[in-house]
Amino acid sequence: MKFSVKFNNLLLTFACVCVCASVIFAQPARNQGRREDLSRSDFPPGTKFVALTFDDGPNTTYTVQVLDELKRLGAHASFYIQGQKVNPQTIPILQRMVHEGHDIDNHSWNHPSFGQDLEPGTIPQITTAVAARDQLRRTSQAIFDAVGFWPFSFRAPFLEWGTFAWSGIDVLAGLDREMAMAFIDTGIDPADFNNQGNPQGIASNILGRSDAVLDGGIILLHDCGGPRHGTVASLQLFIPQLRQRGFEIVTVRELFMIMGNSPELFGGLWGGSAMWPRVNQRADLQNTHTTPTWRTDGITERLFSEDWMTRDWWTCSTAPWDRDLSQPCDPSQQRFTVSFNTVGGSAVSSASVVGGSTVNRPADPTRDNSAFDTWLLNGTPFDFSTPITASITLVARWNSVGGGQYQEVIGWTWDGGQITWTSRADAHDRNSSANISNQNPLTAALHVGINDTISRNPNVINWTWANVSAFFTAGLFNNLTGVEITYTSNLPAMLTIGSTARLGDDAVVYSVELPASATQNTLMFSLSDFEAPQWMWDWDNADAGTIRYLNDVAKANIISGLEIAHENRGETLNITVSSIKLHGISGGNPSVIPSSRNVSRTSGNALAINSFNAGNLNLNVSSAGMYNVSIHDISGRVLAQTSASLTAGANSLQLGQNIARGVVIVRVQGANATLTRRISIR
Repeated sequence: MKFSVKFNNLLLTFACVCVCASVIFAQPARNQGRREDLSRSDFPPGTKFVALTFDDGPNTTYTVQVLDELKRLGAHASFYIQGQKVNPQTIPILQRMVHEGHDIDNHSWNHPSFGQDLEPGTIPQITTAVAARDQLRRTSQAIFDAVGFWPFSFRAPFLEWGTFAWSGIDVLAGLDREMAMAFIDTGIDPADFNNQGNPQGIASNILGRSDAVLDGGIILLHDCGGPRHGTVASLQLFIPQLRQRGFEIVTVRELFMIMGNSPELFGGLWGGSAMWPRVNQRADLQNTHTTPTWRTDGITERLFSEDWMTRDWWTCSTAPWDRDLSQPCDPSQQRFTVSFNTVGGSAVSSASVVGGSTVNRPADPTRDNSAFDTWLLNGTPFDFSTPITASITLVARWNSVGGGQYQEVIGWTWDGGQITWTSRADAHDRNSSANISNQNPLTAALHVGINDTISRNPNVINWTWANVSAFFTAGLFNNLTGVEITYTSNLPAMLTIGSTARLGDDAVVYSVELPASATQNTLMFSLSDFEAPQWMWDWDNADAGTIRYLNDVAKANIISGLEIAHENRGETLNITVSSIKLHGISGGNPSVIPSSRNVSRTSGNALAINSFNAGNLNLNVSSAGMYNVSIHDISGRVLAQTSASLTAGANSLQLGQNIARGVVIVRVQGANATLTRRISIR
């Protein structure tokens, strides 16, 4: 499993990477994957339930950030997606959703207006039942083709339900029954789409509702359709608090299962002083609509039969609208998707398999400096004689990083000294800490606090983290072919190598996961195992081009350093590393690591950093002008920055007074000169 490491503007480094949930505020999901046939008895007595939903995705930025947060917080959600956004870049994100226990639902093909004739000429208008059916069918088919499940429900864009131009024309009538797909509205709408600068306000809008309104209710948020940093930030502000109030955060489908209800049949419009649709706003079918005429006649019609949660409607390869739903799916029509994740190797096509049959083993993939070993399912070697009864993803395991030569990092000495690992915890969270008790073997306790705060800048999220790191001479990794590590750890962690490339204000780093292991575990990673964060796969603004894996990064752009980190709020990572081998680097040569780690790299006219003490940076510049000065950790995360008009010669700047001890990178950039220098703060 790859980490999705996030960097948000200036205050995010190795965050949202290790995705275990906080043991204080959130319990992890009971199991990975889609949960079936849930009931109240599966939860502690007195548990309350609320569904969390996101509209308008998917994309490779905010959708990924939402997924990272939900996994860290142990919450499930329904994602109402647009069919037009399903593409090779987003299909892995959809598959991740299903693997992590979320549902994918229908939000139309291209987000048209189904009712109010909004902005004619700008927003597509659906005026006929034929066009409405096409919108829903195309999207449902795209979802099934991507993940092997038909959507449980549909939500109309703009919450418009067929009242075109308020004429009473019901273009959606009957489509819920035809497609075996519930129509879902919302009763809890915090209007996050126009409140991105105030994540506390989004959270307060939700938390201000009574338990009676929330229990059985459906929360509407958005992961796409514009900047959604405020929505992402709000999750940590209301999900833990809802849990403290006794709520379980579930998908819409799960909510109806737990409540023991079938969704209500879409009934067109209710008359009265206004035209309102009869559509599901809750899973307990209580009246929450603000219109006095809501359900005045008391009619309630169920969409599904009582045993709907055990039916095969969701996995039969024959579309619901093309089969008799009262009859079981023909076994020859029940098909599942087997996907192959080569972890940076050559592509292997996914396979569509008839339920109960086996999947053919594909030709072994290839990868630079690596030898293919086997395919894994949930970390265990997969037996290709196993009948396929669900859609699965198999992950390639590689056993060799090649190179023949290696240098052992743990205990590596020079001139009578030893490589020094340094520790650091996020300065924005006073409850985080990082402590090293031994250098050989490396033993560290990394604790991440739970009192993460929102930056004074509402557009910036502070993510807590703790890490240990070591840095070597510039250019040492020019011959690196892979990294081998032997360790024990009570929690998953990440091993990261940084780069000088940037995506906007964020450094591009490359990471692999170190799974939790109570016994010594040895893993070998090639450079192609180190992957950029998933949310950075949209490379329009990247200064290094489309670079997803570390093996494709120019050697000059790779920072010669290693970092081990985690960000599980409320948890302490206890890790012992007995060996790290840098493959491809000749061993036994002490000269490759200097006795001083204050290594600088300059370009253009001469610049010099004379000292950096107590937040006072003394530097020399050759010519007067405006200079951008920033201080980073090894990953490239910005710890402090400023722009200043400097005079030729000696200058002094107050910057980074609160930076804790450890190794930092100071970067000075002018019109014609750039200096990058690593400095140890003691």
